[in-house]
Amino acid sequence: TEVREDNATAVSVLSQNVLHHGGGTRAGPDCQKLDGTRILVPESSFDARLVKTHPSTPFGWHVDTLHRRGIFISMVLQDPTTAVSQYNMAAPPRQRIQEGDVLVAINGVRGCVDDMVRELQNSDVLEVSVQRPA
Repeated sequence: TEVREDNATAVSVLSQNVLHHGGGTRAGPDCQKLDGTRILVPESSFDARLVKTHPSTPFGWHVDTLHRRGIFISMVLQDPTTAVSQYNMAAPPRQRIQEGDVLVAINGVRGCVDDMVRELQNSDVLEVSVQRPA
């Protein structure tokens, strides 16, 4: 499922994007050696607080659900009025939200992507835990 923000509305649509991710390492198809063995890549994580400047303003990303354990950020919008852009301007470089990051908790909701998506759709302030494959 992909959730895209169009102004204040988040719409669910089917998506073919699937990555393999979980538990402190990333081991997807793009992380294989030529001999077929897996390469495990450590991740980093951080917390972020996102505040919409106006209820009709989008948070500033396109996201895909991922393995029912987290939400994959497939695109960060380049609009300086969005909550993500505002956060990124003030955040240290290593803690800026970017494409490829995974939201593993939203407003204290963790582990249930459907509940996390509800938080995205119904909140103007998000406390998110972000995991980034190295």
